[in-house]
Amino acid sequence: MKTYLSIDIGGTKISAAMINDGVISDIVKIQSPNTSGDHRIIEQALRDLIYPYKGMVDACSVATAGIVSDGRVRAMSPSRLWGHTEFNLKGLIEGLLDKPAYIINDAQAAAYCEYVTSQNSGDMGYITVSTGVGGGLVINGKLLTGSTGLAGHIGHVSSNIIADDEPCNCGRYGCVESIASGTAIAASAAKILGETFTAKDIFKQYYSGDEIAAQIINRSALAIANVIADMKATLDLNRMVIGGSVGLADGYIDLVVKHINSMPSNFMIQVERAACAESSELLGAYYWANNHMS
Repeated sequence: MKTYLSIDIGGTKISAAMINDGVISDIVKIQSPNTSGDHRIIEQALRDLIYPYKGMVDACSVATAGIVSDGRVRAMSPSRLWGHTEFNLKGLIEGLLDKPAYIINDAQAAAYCEYVTSQNSGDMGYITVSTGVGGGLVINGKLLTGSTGLAGHIGHVSSNIIADDEPCNCGRYGCVESIASGTAIAASAAKILGETFTAKDIFKQYYSGDEIAAQIINRSALAIANVIADMKATLDLNRMVIGGSVGLADGYIDLVVKHINSMPSNFMIQVERAACAESSELLGAYYWANNHMS
């Protein structure tokens, strides 16, 4: 039975844990460094985190923000963790541990975790609505990563909702992420009300019956419903799983389902609440790596 070091590299924190036979132990969390795309900063943080595990594990699985292709990672935005220049993450980790490393996008990892641990079958999509919007697709039992790692980046599909003048972090205009994410919810509120808010603030106002907050949250849910319908039309998915801090907020999935149910019957799809919680990336990367190593 192989022991993995599983790592989740996100924009705000980096988590590492030992996983043996699907059981997580010894979780360590550190704050993600502010890199502005400078690879030297994130590389040093990872060296300090990973090196103590040398000789303790058989392999390493990694879920990371960004676009992953052949173990190399880059960001959708140059100001984010990795920047647009590719970084050889696989080479770094294998050099530190002298063991094989398997690298995957974090939302793709979460999608695979939901698929592997679910009792339901069929082609599945996953969408996380949080600080940003990401996703993953499992088709015919296999995680779809694409030829360059871009598959499943659902947040950067164009929305038919009129967007603000500001571009998305990826550089395009009108992306789902720029309308539906927690960041977009807060930005919309600030633009309308002239004050600084968090998405959590807007949800609190929504629950208290505030009409402006309701309009902002409803706009987010409609954008997600529309992109789910697009995925249904494109891939004829059997089900869509929703996760993330916004996606799992009380009442949000109900709003999404309400919008989907108002569409023509051809776009109906089963919508489920994510079940893997905050360990989805660590476990999903582990399951995906273990499947490739077997």
